[in-house]
Amino acid sequence: MINALNWIGKIHTVTFDYDEANNYFLKALKMAESNNDAINIAMLTNNIANIYSKKGQMDKAMLMFKKALILNEKSNHFQWAAINSHNIAQEFLKLNKLDSADKYMLNALSLINRIDDNYTRASILAKLGGIYILKDDLVMAKEYLHQADSIAKENKAIDILVEVNKSYAELFHQLNEPREEAKSLRKYKVLSDSLMSDRNTRMLAELKFKTNNEESLIIYGQSLKIQDKHLVDIINENYKTVAISIRPNSWSSLELLEAEKHRIDPYSLL
Repeated sequence: MINALNWIGKIHTVTFDYDEANNYFLKALKMAESNNDAINIAMLTNNIANIYSKKGQMDKAMLMFKKALILNEKSNHFQWAAINSHNIAQEFLKLNKLDSADKYMLNALSLINRIDDNYTRASILAKLGGIYILKDDLVMAKEYLHQADSIAKENKAIDILVEVNKSYAELFHQLNEPREEAKSLRKYKVLSDSLMSDRNTRMLAELKFKTNNEESLIIYGQSLKIQDKHLVDIINENYKTVAISIRPNSWSSLELLEAEKHRIDPYSLL
């Protein structure tokens, strides 16, 4: 039941119903606390913090993210601890507190390096590249972006490559290398167009889930026994060409979509 409530909260999050999302997360958190379920307490605390962040309540968001970080570090749940530390860094970035953002993002990198999670590692490295551009340390920025680019290409993580190439363009602009800046901007445009296609398809699926499938999602969630299942495909019977892939261990409240398998490969255009 905790998983079902959490998933419904995520659906409300991606459709911008933040108050309703928080209601579901709070219900799930209450159940997790009554069961002394440390893993789910930390996960739901992070999700609630994410809602506060989206609503611009940064003090509350920071408090909840730090609480989740402490819980996950105590339980040696390094992936979620890295996500929490990343989220704290992002809040400091919004406040333009670059040294604090750097500190927590480096902590996130240290935590994720303890486990095998190249997607999260690449994303953190990309964020570090952006932070060091803002700090005007272009040597370190280039190094972090190079590492992120290499891992993201190997794992075909288009969303991360979008961010990397956008940061590369800014980096080369500051280095006064217009040819490299233009190349990065072209890659950014091609990849971001591809990513937008995926996101539009995902939004259609999420809206259908919200309007038609809450009851079936609850039933499915109640039947799921494995807490840390890496990938659960939930197929909407009324929209069979789309699958929403829910990763409970991902750092975003947005689900990852796997759809349109026969689209043009954006890498063929680079």
